[in-house]
Amino acid sequence: MESWKEGTDCCSWDGVTCDRMKRDVIGLDLSCSWLCGTIPFNSSLFLLPHLQWLNLASNNFNYSSISSRFGQFARLKHLDLSHSMFSGKVPLEISQLSQLASLDLSDYNSYLKLEASVVKRLVQNLTKLRELHLENVEMSTISLGSFMNLSSALTSNCLLRGKLPDHIFRLPNLRKLILTDYPELTWSFPMVNWSTTLRFLDVSRTIYSGELPKSIGKMKFIQHLFMSECEIGNLTQLIDLDLSINNFGGEMPLSISNLFVLSYFDLRSNNIHALPIWLGNLTRVTEIFFGTNNFPGQIPSSLSNLKNLTFLGLRYNNIGGRIPNCFANVTKLTAIHLSYNQLTGQFAEFQFSDSLEFLSLDNLVNLSFLDISSNDLNGTVGFNMFKKLKTLLYLNFRANLLHGEIPSSICNVTSIEILDISYNNLSGTIPSCLGSFSNSLVVMDLRRNNFYGTMPGLKHLQRLMGPIPQGKQFGTFQNNAYSGNLGLCGFPLSKNCGINERPPPPIFQEDNAPMFMSGFGWEAVLLGYGCGLVLE
Repeated sequence: MESWKEGTDCCSWDGVTCDRMKRDVIGLDLSCSWLCGTIPFNSSLFLLPHLQWLNLASNNFNYSSISSRFGQFARLKHLDLSHSMFSGKVPLEISQLSQLASLDLSDYNSYLKLEASVVKRLVQNLTKLRELHLENVEMSTISLGSFMNLSSALTSNCLLRGKLPDHIFRLPNLRKLILTDYPELTWSFPMVNWSTTLRFLDVSRTIYSGELPKSIGKMKFIQHLFMSECEIGNLTQLIDLDLSINNFGGEMPLSISNLFVLSYFDLRSNNIHALPIWLGNLTRVTEIFFGTNNFPGQIPSSLSNLKNLTFLGLRYNNIGGRIPNCFANVTKLTAIHLSYNQLTGQFAEFQFSDSLEFLSLDNLVNLSFLDISSNDLNGTVGFNMFKKLKTLLYLNFRANLLHGEIPSSICNVTSIEILDISYNNLSGTIPSCLGSFSNSLVVMDLRRNNFYGTMPGLKHLQRLMGPIPQGKQFGTFQNNAYSGNLGLCGFPLSKNCGINERPPPPIFQEDNAPMFMSGFGWEAVLLGYGCGLVLE
């Protein structure tokens, strides 16, 4: 049955599009049609001289070559031969398709080869080309300067290597440039004359060489930038900025403070030396990933201006001092990573919600993840400050200097699924209220503390790990009392424990990623080096 396209002069039927008046076939979509074999030179396909759209994607042409007769479609505007198992050299005749606006020769492997002579003619003749997709096309002999005069957006994974000519950034109509994952491609920015139309630039995981010019600030209309460190203060429409996993040092450029619409800011795994006060100017930022740098000093109080912030990642730095109260008004925060720093102060100080100097949690009603492990926090533990946080799932104070008993207020925190307070100096008994704890707690790590007394029954925490405490009640247990807990070691089991045991990794793989709970499904209670515990 024939159907008509509203507002056009075309009709379409089962992948065939016809001119409404002349009844010529102008479009043919045979993608995903289970076509196999080769296209003969005398195929009836080549008897359609009025074709403007031809899509043969996702078929199986059995590694045959692309016929030179494709070049006779003088009116063709869109040609898609992607993922169809063509092989061999791209024919020169393709360059005769002067009306082409899009050309897709991509495939899953390097079956096709594009030679320099063909590229030269493509650039000369295909002046209307806007999209060129060459994923996995073999182009090892092609000079990237050959694409200089293309007005299209170059989107490719075409085995590029060598030096990228800087004049590619001067293409007058360039809107999108993606050159990711080319470990043999080196490049640098031009010193002058940037393209003013560039909107999207991704040069991640390539080799940058040369200086970082101030002229990059003339790219005023760019919106998405994934690249090396540079002067970017004039890129006022920038939304995403990813400079992670480089070796950038020094301070952040002041010009970044002008990126008023920035939402995503990633500086992970560099060697940046300071957290600037002007971070508070980025009032629209929602995610900050600054982990694994060299930040000294304290957390700037200007972060209180980041009312839209949902994720703050500052782990693995040298941040010291007390945790300021700058987060109190950042009510959209869902995750705070402050582990592996040098934070100090009394833990009990965090309890006072009216304090202007120390961390207040009362307003962080969306918080689900808090990690302040591996710092120098001391004092006693208080849990009342968390009782208003109904979405809190993960709480980690591991490897600090906390002492005193676990208060019964721990049972007021009814949402926690994972609790880690291991490797501290905690002592006393474990609150009996945990025995009737009816919330969703599935992981609790109490290793390397000084607890004694009776361990309340925790039926939903089923696996035990770590050394078995010696003496008192434990001397009465037989080997079979620990069956099913393969993580336990020490007498009466035959599995020995290390004498100089170093703190093991945290109970799950931490990362500055929003999906911090991904893949976590096992249940455990981790106990160790307490004296006189009864495990049930």
